[in-house]
This record gives sequence, structure tokens and C-alpha cells, in this order.
Amino acid sequence: MPRYPTVCTESNTPMIVAFLLLFAGTLLCQTPEIPTALPAGRLLFFLHEDAALNGESPTQKNIGPITIRTATALHQKPGILIVSPQIWHNLLYRKQWFDTQLKNTGSLTSLFYTAWTAHQHAPSPKTYAQIQTLLKTDQTLLHHLYLWQTDFSDWLCFVHTVASVIILIPRLYLEERQELLPRMLPSTYQHNEFATGLTLNSCTPHTLPTHHDELAHAINEARHLHKRSSFSIENLESLFLKKTTI
Repeated sequence: MPRYPTVCTESNTPMIVAFLLLFAGTLLCQTPEIPTALPAGRLLFFLHEDAALNGESPTQKNIGPITIRTATALHQKPGILIVSPQIWHNLLYRKQWFDTQLKNTGSLTSLFYTAWTAHQHAPSPKTYAQIQTLLKTDQTLLHHLYLWQTDFSDWLCFVHTVASVIILIPRLYLEERQELLPRMLPSTYQHNEFATGLTLNSCTPHTLPTHHDELAHAINEARHLHKRSSFSIENLESLFLKKTTI
């Protein structure tokens, strides 16, 4: 079975568009660049299972481009995210790593966060120069910061064991889509399944870490999920609803 570094495809379900956006990771003038906004109402795939490719693993120094893009999508909440266990494990690990480094006074991470916070409150050439100097030493600092700031409290999470993927759904996104559905629906699927186009009834709800002290347990769960997963693109078909007339 070949490995797939990433997936960008379209589904025959109208609401589904697989979309990957490059992450903006530089500073412009005196103001940090803000990642380009993702269009709302998307289904985004972040699929990758080759630990040796592009650094999508806790064992690599670089975060990995797909993990970075996943963090960007988590920030912006444009729609539903479908994430492979490899990316999910790496994302949680990087989030915890930055939090641990922050507690180490004098570390590059701590110095960077201090300069970054000062620049946010009172932009100046001095703080900007400090940020640039630290980024020249370690370019991953800014990416780790964005990931560390990711808030999971606004998300619902499910694990689809057949497809071996993690499903992340913004709570507000689901509420808005449910309001658009007719009151009377076929009994074929549940309300939230019609709203998302996904077979959520066959998925297992998963609790997300909402505090940094919960990350260790979440990372352990993600590691076990990755080890026992058998991810394949072919199995993704079982994740989507079959055509049903509403």
C-alpha cells in the first residue's frame, strides 16, 4: 500500500472542497503577518503517514508543512478538518513542546515569546529587531507560537476507526448548518450527520485538551491511535453519507 504525503481532492458532495492553504510565517515591517483567511464552509484534508517525509513527526526538528497548515485551519475555523493520526500526534506534541520551553527562563522560546508579547502591546523597532534575530536562530519559533495559541474549546472531535482519521468540527459551524436543515428529515441518518455530510454515528466522540496540563494525556492517546491505525485513502469513502433525498 503506497503512502500518501497529502491529499487535495474534491468530493461529489456539494459542501465538500478539499483545500490546503500555505501558512504565512514571516514578519512584515512592524506588524506580524496574519495568515490569509480561509473561505468558510470548507472540508479540509490534512493526510500524511510517512514520518520520514517533510518532518511531520515529533522526532524531527521542523514542525512539518502539513502540521503548520492544520494549525492555521484550527485558528481560523473555516470548516470541518479531516486529519490523519500522524499529523494529529505531531500537532499535539509541538503544542506541548512550546509550552514546556516557555517555562525555561532564558530559552529561545521564552525570549521569543517575551519579545513577541511586547511587540503586540507596543510595536517598536527594538522589539521587531529582537524577534527577527531570534527567528534567524530558529525559524520554527513563530510556527510553534501559532500552534501553541490554538484553542480547542470551540471544536468537536470524533475518531473514525475505519478510515483511521480524526474529525474536527467547529461548534458554531455545526450549529449554523443544523439551522439550515428542514425540520422533518429521513431517519436514515442523524441530524448532525445531515448537517456535515459525515457518518458521525459510526464515529467515536473524542475529548480535546482545553488546558495545557491536559496535553500529556492527549499526546499519549494520539500516539496509541497512530500506532494502531491503518490509514488509507480508500477507506475514506465510508466516512461520507450515501446519497439521500431530503
